[in-house]
Amino acid sequence: MEDGYTGTRSSQRVRVVTSPIMLEIGTEGSGQVLDLSEGGAFLLTDRPLQPDGAYPVRLATEAGKVDATVRVVRCSLEPLDPPSFAAGIRFEGLTPRDRRRLRKVVAKRMPRDSVSALNPR
Repeated sequence: MEDGYTGTRSSQRVRVVTSPIMLEIGTEGSGQVLDLSEGGAFLLTDRPLQPDGAYPVRLATEAGKVDATVRVVRCSLEPLDPPSFAAGIRFEGLTPRDRRRLRKVVAKRMPRDSVSALNPR
């Protein structure tokens, strides 16, 4: 699916296929993370998010909570039951602690071969 993204990805990402990661989006509600990296996430939510809008978020992970501000890269209505909005978000202003927590979550959920390629001996 074409999302209009023309840049290059600078961080490893992982599809979230095991236990779901939920994301609280300020006063806008919550979303379920489907794809996660240190740079951002792709999620489903029941409310639209304003493209280029900035939102405070809290991500609950097995490595601890991550508080951040995100910028919405794109948001579109998906024909699901119930109807949902798919949003691509980019993390902004992560603290070193929160960046480490995200890195742990991404590394833990990646296939072993991918993790060893990230950390050569």
